[in-house]
Amino acid sequence: MKKTLNIIFLTFVLFTSFVVFYPKDKLYYLLQEKLLAYNVTLESQKIKSNAFSLEIENSYVLLSGSKIASFKKLNLSFFGILIEDVKTLGTFTNTLPHAKTIEVDFGIGEIAVAKGDFGEILATLNLSNKKIIVDAKINSAIKGKYNMIFAKFKKVGDKYVYEFSF
Repeated sequence: MKKTLNIIFLTFVLFTSFVVFYPKDKLYYLLQEKLLAYNVTLESQKIKSNAFSLEIENSYVLLSGSKIASFKKLNLSFFGILIEDVKTLGTFTNTLPHAKTIEVDFGIGEIAVAKGDFGEILATLNLSNKKIIVDAKINSAIKGKYNMIFAKFKKVGDKYVYEFSF
């Protein structure tokens, strides 16, 4: 029993040290490389590596060389992604709403939450039915402004629902 606990402890220490000492800026450049396949790039002002996460501050998202969005802070970790103060730029300003926070968790159940001037959106992963269900509490004035996005949402009670099967 003691030998088993030692092996588990050493495995935990090895994994933790790998995560803490791994050069996380390499993950940023891997992300850049993967996004480039879709003609999307990130233009970042500041990249900061923490023990369990990577923070990118004051950045722009470029599509085919044109700035389409900016965000104040992006935090990539092994548990999820947190993006703060996402603003669209140029022609996308009238197409996409401003998001104060977008939080994506790697797991099952509630996988994403977005909050902004549009209201609040919650995405849930249901593996048994192979569905992603998006529940939105959308401001009615905003729904009309961003009708292109929210047109596929169905009104159920006081919220809007969109289901995606995979």
